[in-house]
Amino acid sequence: MRPLILDTSVIIDGRLADIVETGVIDSPLIVPRFILKELQNIADSNERLRRNRGRRGLDVLARLQKSQKVNVQITD
Repeated sequence: MRPLILDTSVIIDGRLADIVETGVIDSPLIVPRFILKELQNIADSNERLRRNRGRRGLDVLARLQKSQKVNVQITD
């Protein structure tokens, strides 16, 4: 299995979490630490829409981490 590296836009989009729940993706998901930092910075933004997108991304990432169907690794 080849791991999939996630970027900010894929995580914020949220559809990946739904796809993972179907069991179609069985590869490990890799989230580089700089992507996690970027999500946190977006979630801390002063702009309401940008902040909401960042928080949604963090929620999606948490949902992926809790899923029993896929392995999520945060790495440097």
